[in-house]
Amino acid sequence: MKTNSNTSYAVMTGLVISILGLPVIGMLTKYFPEQTRTIWGLALTWIVTIVLLILIKFGEKRSYSSIGFFPITIKEGLIAMGIGAVLSLSVPLLTLLASQFLPSTTEGSIMDAAVQTSWYMLLFGVLTSGVTEEIIFRGYLIERLGKLTGKLPVAVGISVLAFTLPHVVNWNITHVIGVVLPLGLILSWLYLWKRNILFNIIVHIVINLPLVFIALTTHQT
Repeated sequence: MKTNSNTSYAVMTGLVISILGLPVIGMLTKYFPEQTRTIWGLALTWIVTIVLLILIKFGEKRSYSSIGFFPITIKEGLIAMGIGAVLSLSVPLLTLLASQFLPSTTEGSIMDAAVQTSWYMLLFGVLTSGVTEEIIFRGYLIERLGKLTGKLPVAVGISVLAFTLPHVVNWNITHVIGVVLPLGLILSWLYLWKRNILFNIIVHIVINLPLVFIALTTHQT
């Protein structure tokens, strides 16, 4: 009974960390010096993710397979890269479509991020978001909320909202609604399809990777 109680407490703690951790980091780093804001945000994101992984292992006493960590084949990796590339190409189209209905500004946009941030910091950011966000929002939230509620659609809905929330802090509304929200739904569907967090991580990284190339091109001109 004690073990069950401790496990439940660990899961509740994990859910709070998963839903509120990254939005809180986004709000806190607004008060950091601009020169160090990005690196602090990324570092704190990794800390939150590591704390969650420790909680799973020692608080919940579960293996990482409980959040979708399974080996991935070369074929699956290539499929994930292909899906990521297609979704990456859809980002400008989604942005254009959203801008027809929502106010569009360069501030808080993809181009703004590419211009304002160095390519190596963007690369670190792409790798960070690809790994940490998939662990937190897909692997952990969908799996734990699915078991807690017994309803995967509810788990996915909360996961997508939690995934969207931290983006509201740093990105403009056009990007959030037009790009982040639909991609959050697609990434959730991909996780339910493969139930493999490494597959999702590859897809997510490839989606965001063009940011690095945009930054390289922008900073060279």
